[in-house]
Amino acid sequence: MIETVKRPYELLVRWREGKISGAHVGFELTATEGGKVLSTTPLAVMAVDVGQGLGFPLADILGQVHIDAVVQMDAANATCQAKTDECAKHEATIVALTAELAKATSELEALKVK
Repeated sequence: MIETVKRPYELLVRWREGKISGAHVGFELTATEGGKVLSTTPLAVMAVDVGQGLGFPLADILGQVHIDAVVQMDAANATCQAKTDECAKHEATIVALTAELAKATSELEALKVK
């Protein structure tokens, strides 16, 4: 008796600025008889739903543990970016205050000379 199995063959994931921006999955169809592979045929790739509600369900490809890890990674990347942005604002404030201090010091020195 010939048995046919469809299973994931490849998964392509694209990231943009640390966030998943898209993914495609390709399946293969394998026909076997008595444990012997008769043929393996790659099928056309299709989009994977990576949170937009469109495409092949990611849960049908990856286990929940993997999905949770991807979600946690996205959240960590977002937190990291927010902290990086916050740090840049503080650095800009430090630069501005350093310039003000230098100006005030210069003005003070000028007053001492008089």
